[in-house]
Amino acid sequence: MLFTSVLKIVVNAFAIYLASLLLDGVQLNIPNESQWQYYAIFALIGFVIWFGNTVIKPVLKVLTFPLILVTFGLFNVVLNMLILWGADLLLPQLEITGFLTLLWASLIVSFINGLLFFI
Repeated sequence: MLFTSVLKIVVNAFAIYLASLLLDGVQLNIPNESQWQYYAIFALIGFVIWFGNTVIKPVLKVLTFPLILVTFGLFNVVLNMLILWGADLLLPQLEITGFLTLLWASLIVSFINGLLFFI
């Protein structure tokens, strides 16, 4: 269980890194002081997204079940956006500007998570 949690944190950090490469509105404000600090910030970003997906998202899914049902599951995209927006608010190292950028970043993170954990 610990291995899968650590793997999910690493995958989330990689997905955010990929989103920052693909989207102009996703900025990672990481100082270049040391390589360990660089990796620690990525681990922190991955941990916050993992925590949101593991603890907060199931509660939100239960509370918004009627909306998920009516929209045939498309409201899950909104929940993913909320988790990523929360990570943006909590972490000064992560900066996401604009609604469409947040939408695309959440789709990238969801796609990478789904792709790597489907295998």
